Amino acid sequence: MVMKFNPTFRFTLFISLLLLFGLSAYIFRIDINYFKSLLVGLPLSVAGFLYIVIYVGVTTLVWFGTIDFFRITGAIMFGPYWSTLFVWIAETANASILFHLSRDLGREFVRQKFNLKDKDLQYAKEGGGFWRVFILRINPLVPFRLMDIGFGLSKVSFRKYFWGVVLGSPLRIFWLQFVIFGIEKTILSNPQALMDYFSHNPKAFLFSVSYLGGVAVLTVAAVIVAIIKKSQGHQVTRHL
Repeated sequence: MVMKFNPTFRFTLFISLLLLFGLSAYIFRIDINYFKSLLVGLPLSVAGFLYIVIYVGVTTLVWFGTIDFFRITGAIMFGPYWSTLFVWIAETANASILFHLSRDLGREFVRQKFNLKDKDLQYAKEGGGFWRVFILRINPLVPFRLMDIGFGLSKVSFRKYFWGVVLGSPLRIFWLQFVIFGIEKTILSNPQALMDYFSHNPKAFLFSVSYLGGVAVLTVAAVIVAIIKKSQGHQVTRHL
């Protein structure tokens, strides 16, 4: 007989897991040099595979600090290009895991407590879900983990979320890996290192400005389109 838990129990379990994932950062400490020693000397394919597996296993359970750790380690060990590929694969796996965790344990509770129906949840149909995911995913100010959890609670289908993640993440990840590779570990201990790096690397500065400017333009365009669609929807409702 399959046991079925009510939405309140599942939501409580979901919140407990989130708290555990957050507090685990204070329990587990990972040393960059030790992690590098595990992968140094291995063929690129083997080292990359192990990096992805460890990345997914650790960052899914320990949220704070571990992502920065793996980003820095990956950039130093594999360079900006290979580390971008490995981080992209790992973050896609993470997004899938956390999306389903949020949807399976938390969504039904939210719907019941707020008396929501499918039609009440935004971006339930057409292409809105995908484009919203894509725009947020390329924005470096939006944490991946919050997106994974938040969209798991929404009506956006996993297929749309998955492709938004797959297509929206690479440029953002590459930009971060590119900058981290140039600064290396000093990015954590010396914030001024970022300004020094850009002042001595005009191409990196121009690339960063172009990327951030493009993100800003896409974000503004998405907001304008959303406002226009909402306005048109209100006009149709009035006529009806």
